[in-house]
Amino acid sequence: MCCSKIHLPLWIHILLAMWAVVFSVLEFLVFLFYFGNVFLAVTALSSLVPAALCFQLYSMEKAGNVESSLNKNALGCLFYFGLLGCIFAIAGAITYFTLGIAWQIPVFEMHRTLILCGLEACLGARWYYELAHISRGYAHVTRGGRRTKEITI
Repeated sequence: MCCSKIHLPLWIHILLAMWAVVFSVLEFLVFLFYFGNVFLAVTALSSLVPAALCFQLYSMEKAGNVESSLNKNALGCLFYFGLLGCIFAIAGAITYFTLGIAWQIPVFEMHRTLILCGLEACLGARWYYELAHISRGYAHVTRGGRRTKEITI
């Protein structure tokens, strides 16, 4: 995959995840109480799912079990949530501007969603690349997020 060569530190994704949590809650409150739109308020919370997966991956990496089977499911969710998030953010921006209601959507919402989801997709692709080595009989032993050696299974 093209994204597999991108090796961003996991703490960058954690900062983005915390940023997403704060802004998702703020958007929820603004949409619900200022605009009175329950639908937009609920969609504002959509970033909480991939953010939670980022925190889960961080705890797994710190524990040293990046290659666990539970992690494979989290990676799949993270990768596809990231890709779907990018698609929905672009489609939402086009829809909002087409319908002429872009003034109701804070500019930072689309900006944050695209950046967060794009980096989540890269993070998921990065670890998919690692897990592909395992399926071919190779695994990277990780400690604290850094590769220490490659072993043959």
